[in-house]
Amino acid sequence: MHILQVFVGGHDVRSSLFNSFGVMGFCPQHDALWDSVTLKEHLQCFSNIRGIRPDEINPCIDFYMNHFQLNEHGEKRSKKLSGGTKRKLSYCISMLGQPRFVLLD
Repeated sequence: MHILQVFVGGHDVRSSLFNSFGVMGFCPQHDALWDSVTLKEHLQCFSNIRGIRPDEINPCIDFYMNHFQLNEHGEKRSKKLSGGTKRKLSYCISMLGQPRFVLLD
């Protein structure tokens, strides 16, 4: 009988599932955004979830907003964003915390 071992970022998923997810980002095919939350609030929320230190959150958000040309959309609620801007936001969220790899659905 063979025992299957799965490692994600060097972590055994059976014994260290939390650490496995910590090195992974995920960008879903259908944007998982909240309609009444702004673009910037999404980045703030997910930065906290991904464990980014509080003093690094604003510089991190500024980096993504500048590099993906999202500054003019920062205060827009996600229901008002174009499809392309929603995709950019979803991708930025998946990159928060500098994951080793990102699953693109």
